[in-house]
Amino acid sequence: MKNILFIHNPRRAPFSFGGIERVTLMLAEWLQTRGFRSYVAAVGFDIPIIPEQLADKVTMISTPRRKMSDRAYCNFVAESVARFEIDYVICQGGHLKHMDLLRRNIPQRVPVIYCNHSQVLWEEVRSAEIFDRKQRSGGVLSSLRRRLLLSAAHRRSVRRYRKMYDAVDRYVVLCGGYVDELYGAVGDARAAQDKCRALYNPAARPLADTEIALADKRREVLFVGRLSYPDKRIDRLLEAWSLLGEECADWELLVVGDGTERETLESAVARKGLRNVRFCGAVSDPSQYFARASVVCLTSSYEGWGMVLVEGQRYGAIPVAFGCSAGVREIVADGGGYVVEPFDVDAYAAALRGLMRDDAKRLDAARSAMRKAALYDIDRVGNDWLRLFGELDRR
Repeated sequence: MKNILFIHNPRRAPFSFGGIERVTLMLAEWLQTRGFRSYVAAVGFDIPIIPEQLADKVTMISTPRRKMSDRAYCNFVAESVARFEIDYVICQGGHLKHMDLLRRNIPQRVPVIYCNHSQVLWEEVRSAEIFDRKQRSGGVLSSLRRRLLLSAAHRRSVRRYRKMYDAVDRYVVLCGGYVDELYGAVGDARAAQDKCRALYNPAARPLADTEIALADKRREVLFVGRLSYPDKRIDRLLEAWSLLGEECADWELLVVGDGTERETLESAVARKGLRNVRFCGAVSDPSQYFARASVVCLTSSYEGWGMVLVEGQRYGAIPVAFGCSAGVREIVADGGGYVVEPFDVDAYAAALRGLMRDDAKRLDAARSAMRKAALYDIDRVGNDWLRLFGELDRR
């Protein structure tokens, strides 16, 4: 039996059922059927967190309450590698500033794999969103400040990406488009080392048509996720909803999730006089919402993969998303849903309107989306991980 250590960002405490955490548990459950034991390191854990069938195959390791950028955190990980006789280290995102220190402090036979669960250079998009929200006045001076800010963010991000790439044995991204973007960021010399691999995030096995009554779907449009501004931009969805008007008065928009923007968004709904918008709060298992909804929305400025879109496909909830990243475009392409040019709110509203007013169109689109979900089946993704492990074993 080989041992895998999954490292999680302690700033995402406690370990719960967020997207990255679900990916880890899904992989751990699949890999245990192939003779692997998984160790999961995080700063704290929701109880109960481990499915019963994994209790004797997954060990949770509580890490110090430190940033991943602290040397002490990397030292703790190195000690865990020795203590639990780890064969592979998989870092599930976060910024390990001293990943090079970790690489030096564990045996060379133990490969370190870094997984970037967002789009490449997402940091620059976030910086732009924050600046644009704070900067109320325009003009030449504001434009110059923006260019200087983004230039500095780009240089800072590229340094971090290069340092991480140099320190690890494999750098994993979420789709082929990100491979090209990463190599563009780190430069030709590093690209020649060929250390980047594209592996989809896994999803639960697709449901059969008989398990989801597509014809009985409710007239519900769904958003599921964290209510935050720089990344998720739910305000765009509310703006699109306001454009639909009375012609879609028999439809409801459900916002499932919580976060710092909730009060602002609720105030916007009241101020604009928007009808049929319901804030449902955060839930640990949103599957009941996916099963009922006809459409699932994503209006993010940046998004690595958009697990909500994959989950929507699985349940026959049709994704409608701004094509903000290679990952989002790949999920929604080829019958997986509807992709809208960023960030054309009028076009987004038109895409929603076209689905909401045509029952036959919705039914065909839902079936197509469910077929697309098969690409992310855990068996496909798990076997890709086995091939990566085999590749590293032959070094």
